[in-house]
Amino acid sequence: MNILSKNGLRYIPLLVLFIALSSCFAQLDLPPEQNNYILYWGNQKAGYYTYTLKPIPGGWQMFGETFMSVLAGGIPGRIRFVSSWELDQTMMPTGYTLETFSGEDLRQRIIVTIKDGTAEVIIDSTKRNLPVSEKVFLIDTSTPDGWVLLAKGIDTARDSTVKLTCLSPQLARTMPLTVTPGHIEQDAAGAMRQYFVEFGGLDTDLFIKTRGNRLIYWNPKSSGMVAKWTPELDKAEFVEGSAKVDILSKVGTTSHIPSNSDLDPAVFPEKISLKIELFPRGTTEIYVQTATQTFKGTADVKGISGEVTLKRTDFSPKGAIKMPAGPINEPHAGSLTPSANIQSDNARIVELSRSITAESEDFYQAAINICRFVSDSIETNTRTMAAKTALEALGGDAISKSRLCCALLRAAGIPSRVVGGYFLENKYWIRHHWLEVWIGEKPGWVPFDATTGEIGSFTARHLTLWLDEGDLDPSAKNSIEIISWE
Repeated sequence: MNILSKNGLRYIPLLVLFIALSSCFAQLDLPPEQNNYILYWGNQKAGYYTYTLKPIPGGWQMFGETFMSVLAGGIPGRIRFVSSWELDQTMMPTGYTLETFSGEDLRQRIIVTIKDGTAEVIIDSTKRNLPVSEKVFLIDTSTPDGWVLLAKGIDTARDSTVKLTCLSPQLARTMPLTVTPGHIEQDAAGAMRQYFVEFGGLDTDLFIKTRGNRLIYWNPKSSGMVAKWTPELDKAEFVEGSAKVDILSKVGTTSHIPSNSDLDPAVFPEKISLKIELFPRGTTEIYVQTATQTFKGTADVKGISGEVTLKRTDFSPKGAIKMPAGPINEPHAGSLTPSANIQSDNARIVELSRSITAESEDFYQAAINICRFVSDSIETNTRTMAAKTALEALGGDAISKSRLCCALLRAAGIPSRVVGGYFLENKYWIRHHWLEVWIGEKPGWVPFDATTGEIGSFTARHLTLWLDEGDLDPSAKNSIEIISWE
């Protein structure tokens, strides 16, 4: 399997998120000439990250390399990111190159040149010009999406929120990055500080440990990769050695849960019966009784335990409210109003919604038209973002596409909400999100999935567990057992 293929990318979202944030914080202070880090997945070595900095006439030059040799469901893959920057004497970027390799194959090359207030961005053979402010920052995220940002000026001793302007070549625009330092934990090895990060609709937090001016350890709060500084690095240990870390087995309790069945992906059963034992995170809002799913057991913030029946369902417009939508009471709090990630009051979203639903007879047809637009027009990738950003980027992951559908629906006066849980694909239950639309009193909440293209009918492969965005406790033993299907 090519681990950087369109399907393979689904298996490394936590890796990508980790590298995206960690490489930013690796450069909080002026680094030594060389720094090496070993990347650990749990207690096992998974790769390395290294960078060097040297002075050149008129400024600085920096080189970075990330290498990971991992397994995805037992299938090996080698990922390498190589970057180089040219910086002026004040450490502001003037040029940047990032190459992404899968095995020995070059998958993508990004070249950025900044001059006279303009960034020329070349991605493979595509060229864009982007106006930038005088003080734009770059962070080399070392990801296939090519996020570029070098956050030099963040002072780890500051207690106030830091706001930066960041260049994203993939979107050909600048975006705000907000870094908020959190609490400090002191131990014999040094101080560990928590940081909260928001960039392009993505929120996360991570912990960083420093000794003097050297960053010696960092990791995200959730389970996943940890980076530890090392004085010596033997690259051959990773490049020539065999992959030992299976990222699916390590993140399977949240992103992927192994299935006990070899149900053929081409087979779509009418009904699947399950026995589940799941432990959601404390902030997850539980939701287990739906139009396509029945549940018997106990379900609360402490755990979800019982039997589930998933049913393949075809829907119709019978009982749907007629368009145009008049004033109606929200069937669920917030299902008609804009939010931070569902910007239904955005001018572009409002105009697009009006255009898509102009000839829709009722809520059902309007929902079909909107979800088909998102399914056909928005490319599926691994990046999580708000509805407005997904529309601008013409891409996003499942929750991003669901947020955009909800924004377009709410702009038309149609109640909608994001829901999620797991989707059975090949040999894994994969953490997934879709949406529900309030069609009318009798039809109630009808599910739509703009990522899988299930619009108007819904397979029995969706296990609904929560409203909005949710997750399971990665430290718990979560299980989904297929009892039977027909």
